[in-house]
Amino acid sequence: MRFQVVAALIAALWTASALSAMQAGQAKAGGSTTWSGVYTEEQAKVGKTAYVKHCSECHGEELGGDGFAPALKGPEFLSNWSGLTVGELFDRIRISMPPTNPNDVTPKEKVEIVAYLLKEGGFPAGTTDLPATVDALKGPEFLSNWSGLTVGELFDRIRISMPPTNPNDVTPKQKVEIVAYLLKEGGFPAGTTDLPATVEALKAIKFESNKPGR
Repeated sequence: MRFQVVAALIAALWTASALSAMQAGQAKAGGSTTWSGVYTEEQAKVGKTAYVKHCSECHGEELGGDGFAPALKGPEFLSNWSGLTVGELFDRIRISMPPTNPNDVTPKEKVEIVAYLLKEGGFPAGTTDLPATVDALKGPEFLSNWSGLTVGELFDRIRISMPPTNPNDVTPKQKVEIVAYLLKEGGFPAGTTDLPATVEALKAIKFESNKPGR
């Protein structure tokens, strides 16, 4: 806690409220929540070592931030991530941290760091390690996020922001091919015509999470 006496009590109450909101949001979405024991003690222990090595210089050894880099525990952190998924937190770290060179830290180390953040956030450990994969790129959550939107909007998101270090490293043609792969992995059928690499044409194609006739 940063403050003394009354401020400390306010922060404690705020934390409890944010934790409850995170739990409720994830329970509403279905599946496991951060209260289900989604990481192991050993994974968090290894994650602490990785955090100290790769993250503490900016975010602080106590995860409190430095005024520029944000805190990775406490009321503000919990509020920012309430209602989102652990996969989204992992993906944010995976693609953008450390900012100088995200590839300096392996996906395995990054998911161990996430386990450590969960432990420091007060969430209980379980018996199964967090997996170092971003399953949200296919399946119900991905479809839910994009249902009612267009393939053009997905392509545009990838086109202007991926990879985060330098979006121009990947051509629009390659990015539309990546979109085609995501559609295939999402269970959508192939056709006889390639996706065009223009936002305008792709915006005519809407995402539908259910097959026609259902």
